[in-house]
Amino acid sequence: MISVSWSYDLLSSDEQRLLRRLSVFTGGFTLEAAEIICDEKNEGNVPGSLTNLVHKSLVVADLVPGQETRYELHEMIRQYGLAKLVEEGAEDQLRRQHGAFFCRLAEEAEPRLFTGEQMTWLERLDTEYDNLRAAMDWSLTERTADVEFGLRLAAALTYYWEIRGLGLEGGRRLESALEKIDDAAVPLQALVYLRAGNFWIGWEDDKAALYAGKSLALFRQLGDEKGVAWAIRLQGNYTYDKRDFEKAVPILEQSLRLAEELDDRALITWNYHHLGWIALAGADYLAAANLGDLALAIALETGDGRAQANLLFLLGETANRQGEFIQAEALYSQALVIARNLKDSLIVARILNQMGEAARRQKKYIQAEPFYLECLAIFRDIYGWGGLAIPLTNLGHVAVRRGDPARAANYFRDSIESDKEDSTWNIWGMGVVAAAQGRPIQAARLYGVVDKLVESDIKNIIYTEDREDFRRDVDSVRGQLSEASFAAAWAGGRAVSPEEAIVYALEEQA
Repeated sequence: MISVSWSYDLLSSDEQRLLRRLSVFTGGFTLEAAEIICDEKNEGNVPGSLTNLVHKSLVVADLVPGQETRYELHEMIRQYGLAKLVEEGAEDQLRRQHGAFFCRLAEEAEPRLFTGEQMTWLERLDTEYDNLRAAMDWSLTERTADVEFGLRLAAALTYYWEIRGLGLEGGRRLESALEKIDDAAVPLQALVYLRAGNFWIGWEDDKAALYAGKSLALFRQLGDEKGVAWAIRLQGNYTYDKRDFEKAVPILEQSLRLAEELDDRALITWNYHHLGWIALAGADYLAAANLGDLALAIALETGDGRAQANLLFLLGETANRQGEFIQAEALYSQALVIARNLKDSLIVARILNQMGEAARRQKKYIQAEPFYLECLAIFRDIYGWGGLAIPLTNLGHVAVRRGDPARAANYFRDSIESDKEDSTWNIWGMGVVAAAQGRPIQAARLYGVVDKLVESDIKNIIYTEDREDFRRDVDSVRGQLSEASFAAAWAGGRAVSPEEAIVYALEEQA
C-alpha cells in the first residue's frame, strides 16, 4: 500500500481526482461510463487523465480489436482510491451517479431482451453485471442511499436473472428490494410486484400469487393498460402453472385481447405460448401446433430468440407426444441451438430432458442417458430454479432398463430426497427395481399404488409407450406369483397412500 500511496502522490490533481472516482466501479468500466459518472461537472479531462493513469500502470486497459476498450483498477488500487474518496466526503455522491448510470443501462436493456437485440444486450449486462450488483447493493443497504435505484434495478433485471438461471441470487436481491418497496412511488411498486411475480412463478407459488394480485390492483388504480395486460397474463401464467387449465384459459385470453389492442407483440407471443401448452396438456395437438406456429411467426419477426427457443420446444413436445420422433428431435435441436447461444440455462435443461424422453421412449437408453445427465448438471448448477427430481427419476428408469437396478435405486432415492411430493414415476421405478432384484411381492404392491394413481389421473403416465411398459411390468410380476399372492399384494398397494408407498419402497430397498 506504501507504493500505491507514493504513486498517488506523484499524480496531478486531475489524475488523483479521477483515480478516486474510478474506485466506485466494480469489474471494470468504459470511457463513456467514466466520463458520465466521474466528471459530471466537467472538472477535468477524463480521456487524457485516464490515458495517463494507464501509462502509469494504475489502470489496466483491455484492448480487444473490434470491441470497446474496457478499463479496470487492480483491487488494491481500487481500495486505496475508495478510502481517499471517503476521506474526501464524496463517496455518496459518486455512488448516486454510478447507481443512476447503471440503472438507466438496465432499464434500457430490459425491453430489448424481447427483441432481435436480445443477444447484444444480454452480453452487455453480463459485462457490467458486477457494476449492476454494486449499484443495487449500495442502494438497498446503505442508510444514505437512494432506494429507488435498487427497486428500479430489481425490476429491470428479473428477466435477465431468469434467462441466466440466477435463481438464488436474483431471489435474494428481489427480497431485499421488496423490503424497501413502501418507500417507492406507486408506479414503481406496481412494476416491481409484476416482475417479482413473474420471477417466482413455478418455484415460489405463494409469492407469485401474492405479487400477481398486488401488481394488477395497482396497475388498475393507475389506469395503466399495458401494466394491467401483463399483470393479467401473470395471473393466467400462475393459474396455468398450478394446472388449473380451465380457469387459466379465459384469463390468458383476456390478456391476449388487451395485448392485441395495444399491439404488444411480446405479450401476444407469450400468451399464445401458454395457451399452446394448455392445449397440449389437453391432448389437443392441432390447437397446440397452431398456437405454437402463430407465436413463432411473431417471434421470428421481432427477433426474440428466447421466445423462439420456447416455441420450438413447444412444437417439438407436440410432435413428441404424438410419437413423431424425427420431427420432435429436429425441433428440439433447433430450440437447443438458440437456447445455448443465449446461455439460457433453464430452457437448455428442459429441452435436454425432453430429448432424453424422446430417446427413452424409443428404447434408445444409451442415447437418452447423456441428455438427462447434462440436464441434471445444469439444474444443480442453477440451484434455486428447476427440479432435480425429474432428471434423477428419468436416469433411474434408464438405469433399471439397462440392467443396473442398484444404480437405479440410488437415482430414485436421490429424486425422492430432492422433492418430497408424491411421485408416480419413482414408485413405479422402485417397483421395477424390486422385480429386477427378485422381490416380486414388493413390486406387485408398488405397481398397485401406481395403477391407482394413473386411474385417478392418466397424466401421471403421459406417453402411450410408458403405459404399455407399465402393463408389461405388471404382467411380468403376475407371472412370477400365484394368483392369490399377486391379488393380495396388488390390493395392498391400492390401499396405501403414495407417501406410505415411498416409505415402504425405501425400507425394503435399504
